[in-house]
Amino acid sequence: AGATQSTLSINGVQPSDAGDYFVMVSTPFAGVPSQSARLTVQTDPVIIQALSAVTNRECDIVNLQVLVGAEPPCSWLTYQWQLEGTNLPAATNRVYSFEATVETAGNYQVVVGNRWTNRIAGPAHVTVDVQPRIVQQPPPSLRIREGDPFTNTINVQSCSAMAYQWQYKPLTSSNFSNLFPDARHVVATNGWLLVSNSQTNDSGYYRVVASNLYTGITSTVSLVRIVHPPGNDNFTNAYTLGRTNQASALGYNEYATAELGEPNHGLQPPNHSVWWVWTNPFPSLVTVDLGGSDIDTLLGVYTGASVSNLTTIAEDDNGGTNGRSRVSFMAGGGKP
Repeated sequence: AGATQSTLSINGVQPSDAGDYFVMVSTPFAGVPSQSARLTVQTDPVIIQALSAVTNRECDIVNLQVLVGAEPPCSWLTYQWQLEGTNLPAATNRVYSFEATVETAGNYQVVVGNRWTNRIAGPAHVTVDVQPRIVQQPPPSLRIREGDPFTNTINVQSCSAMAYQWQYKPLTSSNFSNLFPDARHVVATNGWLLVSNSQTNDSGYYRVVASNLYTGITSTVSLVRIVHPPGNDNFTNAYTLGRTNQASALGYNEYATAELGEPNHGLQPPNHSVWWVWTNPFPSLVTVDLGGSDIDTLLGVYTGASVSNLTTIAEDDNGGTNGRSRVSFMAGGGKP
């Protein structure tokens, strides 16, 4: 409106003013249009959202992006991402994605250009946390039968090559020391500690230092106890209670076993049985009471010289106090 003079003036030209212009020259009798004149409005790229500093764990995917205002139809935008001022190959889109490593940490910026000029967004600092991450700690505790193997496990996440140094502290010590591989102690490539033919002196506290090329992290502590099987596990190794008219015994049955041909005890199949032998000095009523035990018990009383050829004298499951076993029977004298 109002453009009726021989000269057209536009104050405060905007990208929306760009386009083709012509003028219609007319008299009272006729009119003729002029040739078109194209007005191009040069604009600078407008950075709407600046880059932000980010911190990522090693192996994560970093996504950097720049938000730029719309360009006029006659223009277009180009992007070139840079790390420490050096162009990054093939990094020519609005979004730049890459894996977080030590080498990719630093200051990033992007050069945004149109037909006429360039603008720089950034820099934004990318920090990469390269410390290995333990996603599964060693088991808090292990109880192992002497002679059996055991494995102390760990699961570490890192993009870099890993090294594992297991450390050991005896039960009676206050200091950890490095555990060096030998015929019984092997460290697998995944960091697991494999111990074969475990011995009682393997009991103690274990931890592992997991390291990559840059730093390391120490695991939590795992308590390992190697349990010596009870000496009276087998019938032939029964502990003697002597020939007195009163006798008592202390013992345990952890990691005890059942023998081939062993009878049921208390009407239950044998499992972790241990054996004592006692000879009654004279005929009498005998009571065997397991009321002092801290586990659920089975009890069998026998005569005989072989585990596979025993005569049952008495047996019980839960007949005593608090569900413990208790039997009473008449026993002759002088016979185990």
